[in-house]
Amino acid sequence: MADLELVNGSRINQDNDEIIQLLDPTIYTDDGTGKFYYDLYMKSTDAGCTGRWTQSNGSGGYVSITGTHGGTAYTEISVAGLGSIYKTGVEINTTNDGLVKADHLGGGAFLDYWWVIRGPGLPTSLQRQGSGTTAYTREFFLHADRQYVFTAQIASGGTFTWSYWDGMSWVAFPDGTDSTFIGQPPTSGRVRIVTTVSSAEASVWSLKALR
Repeated sequence: MADLELVNGSRINQDNDEIIQLLDPTIYTDDGTGKFYYDLYMKSTDAGCTGRWTQSNGSGGYVSITGTHGGTAYTEISVAGLGSIYKTGVEINTTNDGLVKADHLGGGAFLDYWWVIRGPGLPTSLQRQGSGTTAYTREFFLHADRQYVFTAQIASGGTFTWSYWDGMSWVAFPDGTDSTFIGQPPTSGRVRIVTTVSSAEASVWSLKALR
């Protein structure tokens, strides 16, 4: 699992494509049902080079991205030879799992692209709280120079673990199964809670930075 990036870009050559994992709202929003918004850009470097942005349909396939830009509806984000396209506020929701694809449709030379998150903002937090039913995962970007109070109340019969990303893998906090503990995020700032609950009873969690 690679470190997630909130802004990046690259180029792809003929008949290739690049699958990109953006923030998945199922994991990165407090109730698992939120949305993120991105700006997407693509540019053709040759008259014969065309491409498009697509999004996951949640079932292994990719479909056109639709939306509204500047008050005008669009049915896809595509670029013709030597052209460029820039769409702001593209919605990434739980249907597409945060997966998009920069798709080179053929022709010579390279296709350039980049993306950047617009909202609800960089998810670096001093305080968060939320809940969920059955088994779920929530992940957070925290301030690495702050200590936090982590709290969880899990439905009967369920378990939970708070972990942090060490750059290579997820590592459980030493007290990560305690109902309340104080811990400090690693340099990456990435922390998650994973619950295993078989019932539909709600489980709640919270985290708060100490002053």
